[in-house]
Amino acid sequence: MKKRLSQAGGFTLLELLMVVIIIAILAALALPGYFRAVERARTAEATVAMGQIRGAIQRWCVENGGGGAVPAGFAQLDVENPNTLANRQFNYAFPTAVSCGPPITVTNMQATRNGGPCANAVVQMDDPPLVAGASMFTNTWPAGTPCA
Repeated sequence: MKKRLSQAGGFTLLELLMVVIIIAILAALALPGYFRAVERARTAEATVAMGQIRGAIQRWCVENGGGGAVPAGFAQLDVENPNTLANRQFNYAFPTAVSCGPPITVTNMQATRNGGPCANAVVQMDDPPLVAGASMFTNTWPAGTPCA
């Protein structure tokens, strides 16, 4: 007598559906944290760029700052204008208040986020900080964004 072969092994539709649902739930939990981490990295990139601009302004002041002269724009500095870089995430505004001192001060330098979920977020640098003991960088996130 011959034995019947059982059906080929495999997963049922219900089992596959449960796996898909579990993966979707895990993705829904992980993605917001991922996007926040990406925005923090982009903000850190802006603070590094503004720190480089600040250093270039300080170098310019040491070399040329006698008699109250201050640099008029990115073209006078020894750093590349960050607004000309490809794939830039921020628009950089030259500081509105520079004093070649002494002491050398750079205030109200701003980088505004281009597009993305955190569009119009602003990173501002004030050296010295506007509030004693505070960081020279402040972040302003638009209300209602995942970055706030």
